[in-house]
Amino acid sequence: MQDPSQAAPRPDLVELAASLAPRLAERASGYDDADRFAAEDLDDLLTSGYTSITVPRDLGGGGASALDLVAAQARLAQGSPATAFTINMHLHGVGLLAEMLRDQVEPFLKQVVGDRAVLGGGFSEPQSGGNWWYQATTAERVAGGWRLRGVKTFFTGYPGLSHLFLTAAVETAAGREPIAFLFPRPDRAVGEQPGGVRVLGDWKAMGMRATGSNAVALDDLVLGDEHVVDRGFGLAAGFLAGSHWTWLSFASVFLGAAEAAYEHLVSTLPGRRNEALGQGLAQLPGVQQAVGRMRMLLDATRAALLAAARRPVRDPADHYGRMAATKLFVCETALEVCTLALRTAGGSGYLRRSPIERLLRDAHAGLLLPPSHDATLQWVGRVELGAETSA
Repeated sequence: MQDPSQAAPRPDLVELAASLAPRLAERASGYDDADRFAAEDLDDLLTSGYTSITVPRDLGGGGASALDLVAAQARLAQGSPATAFTINMHLHGVGLLAEMLRDQVEPFLKQVVGDRAVLGGGFSEPQSGGNWWYQATTAERVAGGWRLRGVKTFFTGYPGLSHLFLTAAVETAAGREPIAFLFPRPDRAVGEQPGGVRVLGDWKAMGMRATGSNAVALDDLVLGDEHVVDRGFGLAAGFLAGSHWTWLSFASVFLGAAEAAYEHLVSTLPGRRNEALGQGLAQLPGVQQAVGRMRMLLDATRAALLAAARRPVRDPADHYGRMAATKLFVCETALEVCTLALRTAGGSGYLRRSPIERLLRDAHAGLLLPPSHDATLQWVGRVELGAETSA
């Protein structure tokens, strides 16, 4: 049996991502300029089978591990970070559910393969940010099911979703506990929607403009018991133990963004000259040093990300902190690389026609992914010091 620490990402999945990336790159600036959801990109991903790579092989999927997903997503994001970010909610969610809750979700997994099903997650809220343990959305017991009330922000990919995966809080004698639901989207039209789901305006943001990360209100949405996938301690423990799917795959998108900024810079610099100095830009020591630093940072970041994806799960609390810390490191370093690419490119990189400008804006989104900088470092520190950790 292969030592997990020595595993390598599957080249076929990385090659599939590489084959899709150029088409995504061609459309990326147009989506960004128009604040438009990347619908054509999603269709390409569905048609190619990329959306089923994290479904188990015996159900007809690609059987990708978290390591495979990280490598493939980093490559896809070199074409379009926004599109890679959009589909990541689906891909990592499918992988996490298949690993942790396969019996409950197997019918849905088959739909991903056979019916082009696309999953989106609703966990962030105006009142609690990305802390899904403390949900303001409520689930109230009613005859045969549950009534949900609340608002979910950043419901990434919403215009293209067929299924919704979200959490709420249930009041029990022992206090509030989380509960998770997986269900078909009641209606795919934007605006007032029957079935208790309503979009709260168009997605407009600094970056990641093509992700369609709409805010969604749950207005007395009633779901049957068959849509509950887990609740309580089991749900929390599963999320901790499965965080290699979550934090690492999202981090991979921002690594891809930084790689794209770097590749654009090094491919264009040799053709540029500073006539006042009488030299090509690629001959300037400062430029060479900047490119060298970027390459060093990218290599170190990729190594850290892949090493984390190979790390076995021993203690869930420690695992969660290590995965979150890797995500934080990758996202902060990716932003540093994109910023250095802009400084090195100069004024031309600041113009809207330059992909560096868009990639830098997209890279800032990595700083906002939960858990926050402070929460991540505190969690890791508490585990290292042997202090009690709690959600």
